[in-house]
Amino acid sequence: MIRIATLAVGLLVLPHPSFAITLGNVDMGDLADYHMLFTNGVDKAKWQGASKGYIGDVAVNGDIATEETSGSFGYSGTIVTNAADVGAWSDIVDNNTSPDVPVTTAFTSFDQDATITGLISDFDNILSTVTSLTATV
Repeated sequence: MIRIATLAVGLLVLPHPSFAITLGNVDMGDLADYHMLFTNGVDKAKWQGASKGYIGDVAVNGDIATEETSGSFGYSGTIVTNAADVGAWSDIVDNNTSPDVPVTTAFTSFDQDATITGLISDFDNILSTVTSLTATV
């Protein structure tokens, strides 16, 4: 199964997250366990409902992000943040929590400083490794 992780500064396509991932010589760290990672989002970390829904955990550096959303869409997963709340993204969780849906599919995990710091480090390591590779034809 292929998963797409949208990052604040780029896009990575990741295989199923049930095991350690190395693409070429690039260690993906724990990023493969997440559908999206928002490392910055100072201006806006806007998650819009242009889709029928999303599946997979999402990580956000909530200490600096300004979370925004519009519309209503399906979501199944956990929003992980280092902040005490997920701001406007709480609407995403609320829209996918019983009794609004038959079974609660959305959850939050707050104050996860070590997780977010580790994911940002993984992302920085990936960028550093990729940018140091020699271009080939």
